[in-house]
Amino acid sequence: MSTTDTPCPATGSDHQRKQSAGRPPSAPAVKRDEPEIRLLLAFTPKRDPDTFEVTAQPVRIVRDDQNVERVRNLPFGGYDTHPLSDLTINALASRDAKLGDSHLWTTEYRDCFAVDLRRAAQMHSTLKTLERAAQRMHDELGPPETFAAYLARTALALRVTAFGFQVGGERGSYDANTYQWTDAAGIVHRVGEHISRWRSATS
Repeated sequence: MSTTDTPCPATGSDHQRKQSAGRPPSAPAVKRDEPEIRLLLAFTPKRDPDTFEVTAQPVRIVRDDQNVERVRNLPFGGYDTHPLSDLTINALASRDAKLGDSHLWTTEYRDCFAVDLRRAAQMHSTLKTLERAAQRMHDELGPPETFAAYLARTALALRVTAFGFQVGGERGSYDANTYQWTDAAGIVHRVGEHISRWRSATS
């Protein structure tokens, strides 16, 4: 299950224009006491040395007994599975600048632990909600110019306002890692900077 948007290989982003796009789109239904949800980005080299993948996944933020923020996966498996669990926003970046900043933008569910009929209906409903929101923003703003702009629009539809990326630690453990958090404008800059730096290092 996935939704896609055709990238436009132009420079810049529309994260500022999206702020005037009217009321926020309807987000997938969640419980009122749900902890804060943020999007955590990863930049992953692919087997092809000329390609790497950018992914953003929803995570929840909880506080421990010392009031320190902790990153946790969304609940998955069983009746309490979160609607956004296993949702991933993806793009591939290439050394070929003719493909724009990136290509193959998708929003889809990946590596799901188990999917029954209820879960399948939940996933379908979430993707349809995101698809309708993307179409409304496309009609108002035109196509997103970069993956970061596409990501910002998807986050708006999810009503997520914070984005993060790892800046230290071991990737396998949330608690062993250090993260930096930013807003939509900050992540637009970060994604563009990362792609540009990677291309310069491999050119």
